[in-house]
Amino acid sequence: MTMVAVALTLLFTSGCNKLRARDQLNKGVQAYKNAKYEEAISRFQQAVSLDPGLLNARLYLATAFAQQYIPGADTLLISICR
Repeated sequence: MTMVAVALTLLFTSGCNKLRARDQLNKGVQAYKNAKYEEAISRFQQAVSLDPGLLNARLYLATAFAQQYIPGADTLLISICR
């Protein structure tokens, strides 16, 4: 009886995490479309942690990080700090 309850709990939790991951992915996409990259990154990271197999969340996460990249910014910051 206890094993059945544990199995059902794990199954239910797993399904809920997938739904929550998809919700975070959708919210992240909206933030990304509105150029709110920090929020988008946070949402995509949450989606990946909830469902590591959600490849779209990983792809969007990488894209959001890449969108924030400014070529030469590290060199500029180093020269300013000197």
